[in-house]
Amino acid sequence: MKILIFPCDTIEALVKVKEFKLIGINTIGANSQNTEYVSSNILFNEIYKLPHVFNNSFKQCFLDLIANQKITHVWSSLIPINSEIPKILMELNLKVEMLSAEPVALNQSMFQVVSAEFDAKYLYLKRLSHSLSHKQKLTDSLTKYILNTALAVPGESHFDKLLTITQIYETVPNHTDIVEIGTLWGRTAKLFSCLNKVFNKGNLLCIDPWASGESIVQNTNTNLDKLSLNIDGNGHFSIFLSHLVSDNQSLINYIRDFSTAAYDKYLTKKGTIVTDEFGITHYEKRIGLLHIDGNHKYESVKEDIENYAALVVAGGWIIFDDYNWVYGDGVTIAADEYLNINAEKIDMVFFCGGALFVKLL
Repeated sequence: MKILIFPCDTIEALVKVKEFKLIGINTIGANSQNTEYVSSNILFNEIYKLPHVFNNSFKQCFLDLIANQKITHVWSSLIPINSEIPKILMELNLKVEMLSAEPVALNQSMFQVVSAEFDAKYLYLKRLSHSLSHKQKLTDSLTKYILNTALAVPGESHFDKLLTITQIYETVPNHTDIVEIGTLWGRTAKLFSCLNKVFNKGNLLCIDPWASGESIVQNTNTNLDKLSLNIDGNGHFSIFLSHLVSDNQSLINYIRDFSTAAYDKYLTKKGTIVTDEFGITHYEKRIGLLHIDGNHKYESVKEDIENYAALVVAGGWIIFDDYNWVYGDGVTIAADEYLNINAEKIDMVFFCGGALFVKLL
């Protein structure tokens, strides 16, 4: 028995490879991103590079890897891969089994993995703290707890991105709004909510239509468009509520709509959003942290920037998630355009965990 874990650098993959090793199962890893510096290198004897699952060359590269490495099973935590690889296996009648991941269930060893990942990145955290010119007030134990709480929510946000957010959050300007475009199940929203309980920077607004066919995977890639049509928007919305509704209800709310329509509601609701689940939440209409993770088409990302980025205050942050997305370059192009146009307003830019972090002067 030999299992391919693809991709092998998600926090779920790190948990799974340890489980497999514990019971003596042989595993190899694969990624579509650069394989040289992934944190999972120490856990895998071999890591290979595969094109993204919708790339025209993926099928042949995947077949070659299966044959050369005598793979018997494939495991993944990501929706597109769990959707497409079984089709390839069936089409070619391969005797390889897909081990479907349960996206909402993380193993009890998650906290140990989170702790190990945190400790492994200690020097990175110190360098980041030095760059931000502030001494991090979050204790290591509290940071690990917050990360573990967020990672209990299903999602695809990379551990390194979440870890970085915990380190920059203290520098978010006070008395501002935390606005997230594209929430899905609420992993990053949970992180923001936990951090708000510590720093009380401002209230969180989650914007998402939670509608099939309009998920974050919508792009010019027709395969992803087809996949998004099968997404249960109401089901995802229910998962979001189940993880966030118990948090401090005066500090969080949502607008279930597309980001353009939500922008109008955000600005015209006299500073309040009212929902049955969260009640009344007051907003400043000044954004301290903007997390853009909605529709990844260039036009959509550009529209989100045009609508919301102007509301980000001095010293605030913009996070462009999936800046290096393997399925399309819409986020990259739109974010780069923003950087070029607003170069004189930008204090700091860096890339981590699949996201581009931009701090304004």
